Amino acid sequence: MDLAAQHGIQPTEAHKHFPDHTVLVLQSASTWAWGGKLDGKVMKITYTDKVKEMEQVIMGLNSFLDQLIISGGTHRGYYRQFECGDHEKFDWNLGGRVSV
Repeated sequence: MDLAAQHGIQPTEAHKHFPDHTVLVLQSASTWAWGGKLDGKVMKITYTDKVKEMEQVIMGLNSFLDQLIISGGTHRGYYRQFECGDHEKFDWNLGGRVSV
């Protein structure tokens, strides 16, 4: 906290400089076993122009929201998660959602 303060970063603004999650998450498809759903494994993202553009949209949304006063809680930013990254027809068009 002291180091952040030395550089003019206030505790209430730290999340803008040190986000606690990435903007895009890619996972393999979920599976079912033992009567329950098993989440897919996190996959490495290859950053193409299309992927960078999607990332910029979420970053823009988060930057806009950072300028608003939100009371009653803390908003740490949205991210976009895709859960069918291992599907043969996946092209950043399957299993996607925006999450907090």
